[in-house]
Amino acid sequence: ESSSGEEAEETQQTQEERAETALHKGDKLYYIAKEIVTTERTFLKGLKLLHEDFRGAVAEAGAAAGKPIVADDVMATILQNVGQLVQFNSTLLEQLENRLKNWETDMKIGDIMAKNAPFLKLYTPYIQNFDDACKVLT
Repeated sequence: ESSSGEEAEETQQTQEERAETALHKGDKLYYIAKEIVTTERTFLKGLKLLHEDFRGAVAEAGAAAGKPIVADDVMATILQNVGQLVQFNSTLLEQLENRLKNWETDMKIGDIMAKNAPFLKLYTPYIQNFDDACKVLT
């Protein structure tokens, strides 16, 4: 009998260890997901700075000077598809933030990343254009 009592105790301990490991794994995943959300939020702020603030400041300066400070074609080269990137990253951030709010019931973000993977091709022209944009600015 003591053998089965020891087995039951051992089984209980193993279950508790598994539960504790799952809890810690969930915590670790949560902090990774939280870091991704924080990084995405910061990146989106930078994109908005370019798309809205930079564009607005250049337009204001041009209006004050009575002539464009940066020609429209140059501005288009610099900010080629930043508006699309702002839209995509805003949607991605919203999805990730919603997942964090409901983390206890759905502890993953891979599905969100997989669903949004096709939209990452929006970065191709941005990356390909980066050197030209930098040259225009110097």
